[in-house]
Amino acid sequence: MVHTKCRDKFYHHRTDDGSFGQVARFPVPDEQVPWSVSLPSYKPTEFTAPFVLKAVWADPELGVDGFNPVWNSLDGKVNRVSHDGEYLVDSSNRPVNKMGRTGLAGRGV
Repeated sequence: MVHTKCRDKFYHHRTDDGSFGQVARFPVPDEQVPWSVSLPSYKPTEFTAPFVLKAVWADPELGVDGFNPVWNSLDGKVNRVSHDGEYLVDSSNRPVNKMGRTGLAGRGV
């Protein structure tokens, strides 16, 4: 099953000033959405809304000294378990979308 909701050409989001923005996704053909299919050329567009980086409720960026999240578990007071089951992490220790490639990386909004 191919996840379609997160496969539009653009990722639409609200900006800090309340207007709407869009970010172009890296194109991923339907047959290459699953992580089980090799796609060496995959270079997803990186996007994290600026307000996320300043939000008190948000984790720090990966790589910040002292921040070493433990995925797929209760990590201190933060439940990092997905309701969809265990998820994979990439070589940078970032969780990947269980439904497959979306053409975006980062935290979005």
